[in-house]
Amino acid sequence: MVRNCPVTNSALVILKEDAEEKEVIFNSWELTCPFSINVNRNNVYWRTSLFMPRIMNGLHKYGDNYLNRLKNKFKSVSINKDKLLQTPSFLTTARNIFNYFAIAAKTIRKKLFYTDAFNWQLLFDIKNGNNSYLPDFSSFQKILSPKGIFWADPFVVAKNDNYYIFVEEFIYKTNKAHISVLKLDNNGNLLSSEKIIERPYHMSYPFIFRIDTTYYMIPETCKNKTIELYKCIDFPYKWEFDRNIMGNLSAVDTTLFYYNNKWWLFTSLDQTDNISGCSTELFLFFTDDIFSDHWESHPENPIVSDVRTARPAGKLFIHEGKIYRPSQDCSGRYGKGFNLNHVTKLTETEYNETVLSEVEPVWDEKLKGTHTFNFEKDFTIIDVYSFRKRLKVK
Repeated sequence: MVRNCPVTNSALVILKEDAEEKEVIFNSWELTCPFSINVNRNNVYWRTSLFMPRIMNGLHKYGDNYLNRLKNKFKSVSINKDKLLQTPSFLTTARNIFNYFAIAAKTIRKKLFYTDAFNWQLLFDIKNGNNSYLPDFSSFQKILSPKGIFWADPFVVAKNDNYYIFVEEFIYKTNKAHISVLKLDNNGNLLSSEKIIERPYHMSYPFIFRIDTTYYMIPETCKNKTIELYKCIDFPYKWEFDRNIMGNLSAVDTTLFYYNNKWWLFTSLDQTDNISGCSTELFLFFTDDIFSDHWESHPENPIVSDVRTARPAGKLFIHEGKIYRPSQDCSGRYGKGFNLNHVTKLTETEYNETVLSEVEPVWDEKLKGTHTFNFEKDFTIIDVYSFRKRLKVK
């Protein structure tokens, strides 16, 4: 924490007779708490408490081959703790103490002058589309929300010469959001906005998809401890609750992907009892029938344990024969940026991805982060934010 590292690493390793030889069988990167060593340590300890039960359950369910798959998955991870265990010099200690107070002052200043809720806005473009998997965002146009609310988590559907943007609509006064849809014409002019789904609990990330001619949605409903499925009765304004896909869990930003005749469900789960949060670990489930109420847990779950790449940031897509998964980078702070990951393995027994691109809103110094990327046909959209001052009403 005093070295201002945005993430803290932990791992489970097998030690051989030669103490220098280690085999990593699980590796995780946790968001570093910027203001408390004790909180940071506690978050990591809660995360590491999950490692051994998972390994034991995997061995029981899948046998010795399960351990071999984990060794192969993490074989490129190197653990070198010698440097961390060295006694720091006087100058290093002094610098660490100075860094600690500087970080504390920065955190206090941010809490005093800015709210936890950000100023979000949408940026879009109607020419790049999927011609390039990563367009130039500096030329994107803005969609500004009305006073007292923000729009974020955009998902787009192109239909009937219009673009329909499904968003989280957050009300600052109530500190709660529902799902709304924005209607844009084919030139990108905002024609209307309308609330479409509201519940007593917070809703966001309106992941929308189509089966045949029917649209469905899985909004984030983590506050209700559910993953809910909604069916569109009259596009785009009339929706009805269909079923709970899963319940009794803390899941955020659930994202489906249909591939090789299977439905793959990506979701970020918190298994630390709300100690550490939902952004660190990505879980994968699959089924042949999305309406069967039976989802098989992937044997490598969690398939990602890294706050820099785990949390979904939009629809998976295929470009030039390759699968791409947008993911959030929540290191340093929530919503810092997003990545595009190349999914190199997606089977019932194996999953692997590599980060190809990292995006932060460096084209505008006023912007502090971005965390959703989606497109359909020739329309691309992201969300970005700046800090919201406490004494200035939006």
